Amino acid sequence: MEDGLNQLATFDHENIDDPIISDEPVGIYDDLDYPGWSLVVTDTTGSDSKIPLLVPNTPPNCIAYAVLDVATIDQGAPTLTAVYGESTIAYFNLYSFFFGCALGSEETVVGVPQSCNLTVTGLNAQGTQVAQQTFGFVSNGALNQQMIEAKLKGFEGLQNAVFRTQASDEDTVATLADTFNYTVYGKG
Repeated sequence: MEDGLNQLATFDHENIDDPIISDEPVGIYDDLDYPGWSLVVTDTTGSDSKIPLLVPNTPPNCIAYAVLDVATIDQGAPTLTAVYGESTIAYFNLYSFFFGCALGSEETVVGVPQSCNLTVTGLNAQGTQVAQQTFGFVSNGALNQQMIEAKLKGFEGLQNAVFRTQASDEDTVATLADTFNYTVYGKG
């Protein structure tokens, strides 16, 4: 894997036992671990639905975190990491992903889209910050809204990318994300 392996994590070949419930941790997916994130299905009836939802970039699956989300409570800050027991990955470069925010609770992350700011911090093997960017998601007031793309610059040589959301009511806002574009590089 000297040249690196490009990954496009869409989470769409994952089976979720209980759609719309945010209690199933992502775990390892496409060579990275996703502690603090849960797998969810948000678009079970299509984007024309009367059910309030944030439409994933590649429906139906995406991942999410919230203050009250079980995975976030149990595993800590939502992170993409190359550091886990059986990892063969030395580092990764993170290029982009899609995201948005919605009303959430301990039972669901499906709800009316909400405005938020999402900060991503990239850390290298020494734990030194390599890059940090903040992206704004603005609710248009509709019941359904499409995720937006966050294009990252300088997120190279990472072992961890840590995510933090700021919103008017952080206890009730869930951050949903999809379609992570990154390249992984093997050890040795």
